[in-house]
Amino acid sequence: GGNFSVGLNNSFQLNMDGGHINQTAAIFTGAAGNFFVGQNAGSTGVFNQTAGTINTNNLQIGYSGIGTLNASGSAIINCASLMYVGNNGGSQGVGTLSGDASLTLAAGKQL
Repeated sequence: GGNFSVGLNNSFQLNMDGGHINQTAAIFTGAAGNFFVGQNAGSTGVFNQTAGTINTNNLQIGYSGIGTLNASGSAIINCASLMYVGNNGGSQGVGTLSGDASLTLAAGKQL
């Protein structure tokens, strides 16, 4: 697996509303990688998810950049390892869950 970035060295917004991100059975899988929202200094990323499933190793919202993740409706996010919000100096991260949206971290892992 590789990395999936929303806002890598730029500003970008991605809306996932009923569709799904490229993968079999309507699931994005970044098995050995990271899901970044707002990666690198000067970058801004916004990811809005209202449905579908994301399975990733690490979820990083605001990794040296500014990241916003909004999950609502029936959105499902499964994180196998760590979740970082506002990681590294000068970064900002915001994550919001509402409705029936869920975020799961693997047992023994930390936020």
